[in-house]
Amino acid sequence: MSDNIPFDIQAEIIKRLPVKSLIKFQSVCKAWNTLITSSDFIKHHHTQVQHHHLLVSSHGLLCLHGNNDQFVLWNVSIKKAIAVVNPSIGNDEIYGTAIGFGVCRETNDPKIVRITYVDQRSEIRMGIAPRVEVFTLSARVWRSSYGNLPRKSIHFYPFKGAVVNGVYYWLAIDRITMDAEHKFMIVSFDMTSEEFGEVILPNSLAHMGLCLSKVGFRESLVLVAFDLHDINLSFNVWMMGDGVSKSFTKLFTLTPEEDTIFKGFRKSGEPIIEIPEQEGDCGQLAVYEPYSKHIDSLGIVGKWGTFDVYDYKETLLLLDQPNLMV
Repeated sequence: MSDNIPFDIQAEIIKRLPVKSLIKFQSVCKAWNTLITSSDFIKHHHTQVQHHHLLVSSHGLLCLHGNNDQFVLWNVSIKKAIAVVNPSIGNDEIYGTAIGFGVCRETNDPKIVRITYVDQRSEIRMGIAPRVEVFTLSARVWRSSYGNLPRKSIHFYPFKGAVVNGVYYWLAIDRITMDAEHKFMIVSFDMTSEEFGEVILPNSLAHMGLCLSKVGFRESLVLVAFDLHDINLSFNVWMMGDGVSKSFTKLFTLTPEEDTIFKGFRKSGEPIIEIPEQEGDCGQLAVYEPYSKHIDSLGIVGKWGTFDVYDYKETLLLLDQPNLMV
């Protein structure tokens, strides 16, 4: 870029470049490197440039957690990962753990929330309040949440939740009011206020098999409901509205002709499903067009039931952070 162009104009042009180009341009000159790695630039670039891809937990970051003593925050775009120590919770036969991950809307600071509660299978059952701990990347420490806590009777379903606009959502049940078929509800955690909330589902949804997802282009929470007792399995897709009432609107019904596992959505809104291969214990990812009922394979094949699908968007978050173990 010509030296005759004022630096403020150069900066405006650079802000509109994709992440991969920015990583390369760090080496052009010291001024560009200082600009690209500054906190203000990283925050502004995230809000201005939206390159969505099929693969986030939140804001272009993945939070990985396995059966070990650490989390990993990973920015796929810039190939940078940060390990975070996961403190021990003691007897894991008594306690269950629900994990959430998101980014504070005001500070752009990544947060991990860990909820430790007495598992419903434990003889201790209810009576012990859940423990809520929050890790904030800027502070690099775990601390107890200063917001309200979930009720003692809440049991979380820790499998795949969803984060929408800085709020993380889990499926849960209230062990006081649940019946033989487990009446579902939704528990939320706001990454900015660190307050919990509850969404009571209509009876038509609360007794169905459910999974949470997100429609990326709308930044909306989606419930996918299915009846496990129905031989001809179909998926009803409901979108949660904004506002206090948290109303749900049915978008469409998926009625694939073969064994199917719902996985997520493309940025354009079409469902992504897993369908079985003709031979062996394998499956493949495909896109289902809900109105024509046409299925297009994505050409991704693997062991049946092992796929997870997320979307991610390019971001510079973590670029100004040192590699660390905390």
